[in-house]
Amino acid sequence: RDHCVTGVQTCALPIYVKLSQSLISHHLKELKEGGLVVDTKRGLRVYYELTTKGRHIVQSLFKMLDKGVDKK
Repeated sequence: RDHCVTGVQTCALPIYVKLSQSLISHHLKELKEGGLVVDTKRGLRVYYELTTKGRHIVQSLFKMLDKGVDKK
């Protein structure tokens, strides 16, 4: 792991998606239980980031979406 700060806080996500922070927290809990994200506590804040498994799934999803766009 490099020395830069990685991950995102749940309070920052509503800026990017149109969901409430409580709904985002619920989904992150499900993703964590599924092994797709991990959380790291830094002081009072909790940061989430994709696991290797989560990254592979997201990359595969983007590849599938990219192929679908090419067909149109």
